[in-house]
Amino acid sequence: MAGDPFDMEVTARPESAGTVRRALLRWAGHLPEKVRTDLVLVVNELVINAIRHGPDFGRVRISLREHDDELEVGVRDDSLPQVIAPREPDETGGRGLRIVDTLTQAWGVRHNPTLVWCLLRATEPGTGTAPADAGTSPGREPGDGADVS
Repeated sequence: MAGDPFDMEVTARPESAGTVRRALLRWAGHLPEKVRTDLVLVVNELVINAIRHGPDFGRVRISLREHDDELEVGVRDDSLPQVIAPREPDETGGRGLRIVDTLTQAWGVRHNPTLVWCLLRATEPGTGTAPADAGTSPGREPGDGADVS
């Protein structure tokens, strides 16, 4: 349902990414198709990064909140502070954060524990199509309101 938060915690194992995708698709059923597709792709990339770079069998926490026409995502893991930035793609990777950067309005990192957050539009560009309960309050700064820390 629109407006309900999405919170999930999984063990950092490769198969957990699929578990998160399936749960997120169920939650995001009220969103326009393009928004839902972008959201699932972005969260999948962040979860895979948390699994790949966090401690083996650690915990990965996914949190999502809707605010007006914006979705705020947080993916937290127990990894030690490290530089998190897009890198040049090669045969082993380097595309994930470029995808996140392209599909989101903003993204960033907080440490202790590691949290990668991002903001996505909850409407399809050019349509104004938003969830039925979206409000009209003024813009926010990233990190306002969602419990992603």
